[in-house]
Formats: sequence, structure tokens, C-alpha cells
Amino acid sequence: MRKIKFRLWDTEEKCFMNHSRVIESRVLDLENNGEGRFIFQQWTGLLDRHGREIYEGDIVKYSFKDGEDINTRVLEIFNDGVNFKMKELHRDYWLEKIDGVLKIKHGHLTKYRGETNLLCDVSGLVIYWYEVIGNIYKHPHLLEGDSIENQ
Repeated sequence: MRKIKFRLWDTEEKCFMNHSRVIESRVLDLENNGEGRFIFQQWTGLLDRHGREIYEGDIVKYSFKDGEDINTRVLEIFNDGVNFKMKELHRDYWLEKIDGVLKIKHGHLTKYRGETNLLCDVSGLVIYWYEVIGNIYKHPHLLEGDSIENQ
């Protein structure tokens, strides 16, 4: 059974609050008729390649190894009310047929922007991994498709 955890974004202070203030802040939010000062984000139950917890609202690089190449997608993690999902922002590769053979080409591609898939656990796989590179509140420029080379 997975542990249920949340982090809390304070829209006025523009920062994440530590866990010890979450309950106190939720009470304040309710006393203010739910004016929306605080935004709760749930932990997905997954860790990135560096052991950091992945929460809804995080922006992650989802990478996989193809021979010597590393191919990456930049994704926003969200919860649709039932499942944790990932929405594509951009990727650094695509397939192109060259002389009848599919080859991987690299560059900044937004063709698949907005496509969603279920978030899955890849921690047991050697060639796939997630890496948290930001979140939608502290790093909104990443939602606009900034190149991962800028990270």
C-alpha cells in the first residue's frame, strides 16, 4: 500500500510550505471560505532517478537510452481525478525514415504537445528514468516549451 503525501503551494508567498504547516494552512484556507490561497499537490508514489519525490504539478524529463543515444521527453505530471498522468510539453527526438530505415533524429519537437499518457513506474528498468526539473508554479516557463538544453 502506498503512502499518501501532499505538498502545499502558497499562492501569496509563492513558495512550497513544509509538511508541518499543511494542516494549519488547510484550516486557514477553509476559514477563508476556500479562497484558494493554498494548492495541494499529491505525491505520485514515485521517485525520480535522484530519489526525489514526484508530485502532481512537477515537470519531469522522461528519458530512455537507445544504444548510445539518450532520448528525452519533457512532461507535466497531473492528476485527472482518477489517475496520475503525464502531458507532453516537448521532446528532443523523433523518428525519420532515411533510405527506408527509421532513424532517430534530434532537435526540439512540439508536434506531440498536449498528448497524455498514464504515469507509470519505471524505477525497475535500466533504460528508462524520470528526472524532476521543475514544477508548474516555480518554473512556468517550462510549460511554454523551453528547450531542455536551458536546464
